[in-house]
Amino acid sequence: MLDHQLDRRGSVVRGTFRCSPREPQPGDVPREWIDYDPNWREFIGTTFAVVLARHAAKLPRALVSALDASLRRAVEGTLDRHVPAEYTNIAPMRAFLLDWAGARLHETEWQQRGASLAEEICRDYRATGAFTEHHSPTCYGIGLYGLAL
Repeated sequence: MLDHQLDRRGSVVRGTFRCSPREPQPGDVPREWIDYDPNWREFIGTTFAVVLARHAAKLPRALVSALDASLRRAVEGTLDRHVPAEYTNIAPMRAFLLDWAGARLHETEWQQRGASLAEEICRDYRATGAFTEHHSPTCYGIGLYGLAL
């Protein structure tokens, strides 16, 4: 997966990942959901965080460094997009990723933004007793994963 992360500074694809090894590189004007999936930053970034949290001491240093660099790119990319608290299959993962990567990579602003988003998600939930985003059955697992993080 590390080989398929997009590393274009200043681009909307910064820090996300190609959806498959055979997928072409996005063009100069990438189209969201067609040329790239912005949510892969959260899907894969949180998975890398779990791997590091549980197994960093057992992994080769070079791999740990590569995962840390990937997390940095994923967070930098996600900071450039608006993920509202109502986007409840991505927002909890984003809140976790910002906080966890911020702590690991000594970026307190990321942690503050993650905590703020988490508080907003909780506030919205308390106001209605439900999440506002309508989930399809395929998103329920992702929502639960994000909440568990």
